[in-house]
Amino acid sequence: MRVLVDIVSAAKLGPDNSPLEVDLPPESTMGDLLSYLLLTFGDPLRKRLVRESDGKPFVVFVINGEKAELSDLLSPEDEVLIVPPIGGG
Repeated sequence: MRVLVDIVSAAKLGPDNSPLEVDLPPESTMGDLLSYLLLTFGDPLRKRLVRESDGKPFVVFVINGEKAELSDLLSPEDEVLIVPPIGGG
């Protein structure tokens, strides 16, 4: 099944800063997608998405406009957005 993945960041995942199309097995979860992305992009992406102390994500996942959990199932043609924390002052 194919899903479209984008990240709210100056550095995008896909070529030319476009969203990335990812092929996953049927019945994949958001957690499966995260594992795939971390294996594919390695430490540079890991540092942007998960805490070093416990390996848990510190970003928000959104599937088709709805906040998602790692256990949520993905469907073909889903649009996934990864939203890092935003700070300011």
